[in-house]
Amino acid sequence: MIKNKTNRRKQNRRIKKRVSVIKDRQMVRSSLTMIGFMAVFGCIGLVTWLAGMMADPATLPIKAVKVEGEYRYLSTKTLEKLVAENVNGGFFTLDVEKIRRAVTKAPWVREATVRKLWPDTLYVKIKEQNAVVRWGKSGFLNHKGELFKPEDTTFPKGLITLKGPEGTEHLVFEKYKTLMGLLSANGRSVAWVELNERRGWRFKVNYGPTVILGRKNVDERLWKYVKKVEGLLGKGLEQVAQVDLRYTNGFTVRKQDENEVESLTRNYKQNMDQTMTDSDARGT
Repeated sequence: MIKNKTNRRKQNRRIKKRVSVIKDRQMVRSSLTMIGFMAVFGCIGLVTWLAGMMADPATLPIKAVKVEGEYRYLSTKTLEKLVAENVNGGFFTLDVEKIRRAVTKAPWVREATVRKLWPDTLYVKIKEQNAVVRWGKSGFLNHKGELFKPEDTTFPKGLITLKGPEGTEHLVFEKYKTLMGLLSANGRSVAWVELNERRGWRFKVNYGPTVILGRKNVDERLWKYVKKVEGLLGKGLEQVAQVDLRYTNGFTVRKQDENEVESLTRNYKQNMDQTMTDSDARGT
């Protein structure tokens, strides 16, 4: 009996001990859960506070603007003014894309890069437009044949002029490049190129005539002028005011000192035969 009572006492103590351990563990879990909730709410509060602070334009305001780039016609003051008018936030809230779009609206700006430099500086890098030719009276074309219209006071001088209906800038620019390439073989260059409203082409040769190509077979007529007409006219080309190639078998020429067109319409085969005869007579 005594032994059984002793065993019961030991068993009761073990049960009480286990119950105590379980209660302790539950308390620890509850404490850890509470701490976890507090940490989560603390993080949420911190993030909310940081987000509010970052959204405040007064946080880390932009204090300096750094403009970089090589340009001749752009004004640094104009660029800084454009940037200043669009800086309406702090370091975290500033919309750099909005500023980039504003800067690229300046006529002489071809490309613009805008980024923020920690902690209070805005960096702007500019690439200026390169005016290759003049377009009409109010614009210029860059190396890609793209039109831009700067202020009159910034117009560069001495550029070749191209003309054409609205929307034909790239077409006329490509024709100009073709002309320059062909005429350079004869040591000549273009003064201007024009495409009229009826899509007729003509151009002026520097120290030479105005050449009318018309609307049809333009490339063929151009080739004839470069390869045939200039050779036939020779040194007298500088005294010619106009060459009209809108003929099936020849061309007309108007000299500088004549009021009316001197009709020199000829068959090209005949012209070339005569040229060859003259060459044979000279032994060349």
